[in-house]
Amino acid sequence: MTGERHGARTTLMAAALLIVPGLVVVGCGDGDDKDGKDKPVGYVGAVLRSKDRGQAVASQMQMKSLFAALTDYATRHGGAFPVAMKNLVDAGAASAKSIQRPGGGDYGYVAGQRLDMPNHNILLYDPLPGPDGRLNVLRLDGRVETMTQADLEAALAATRKRIAEK
Repeated sequence: MTGERHGARTTLMAAALLIVPGLVVVGCGDGDDKDGKDKPVGYVGAVLRSKDRGQAVASQMQMKSLFAALTDYATRHGGAFPVAMKNLVDAGAASAKSIQRPGGGDYGYVAGQRLDMPNHNILLYDPLPGPDGRLNVLRLDGRVETMTQADLEAALAATRKRIAEK
């Protein structure tokens, strides 16, 4: 009886060793997205997309916190936003980690602005798109929104034009 159970257990373990790697391979397969880029599918793809969504939301929340630090800085400096994000750290208004985007890297920062400039100016943006292909943007009035790369480029050009006119 013991020999039969041992044999059955060995057979189950051997089957598991053959099946589990197959499931992992199926879960890691690549799917062709409409933009022609291969994307992970299955369980692994879902986990990766979930992580991307989490980073996009974390970026939006961090932008709101940075807006508070940026406006506080501007209020203390005659209405002028800092020349660079590093100035927030130097002034003690933010930590070095808090001015970095979730997952690492720098936010795009549009310097040369003041509190009295148009609210729709872009102040800060995340240069890496979220899972939907859109970029997080912080407006001068504190709104955080998402936009396409083309829309961001147009909004940045308009913002820089208004900065140059001031």
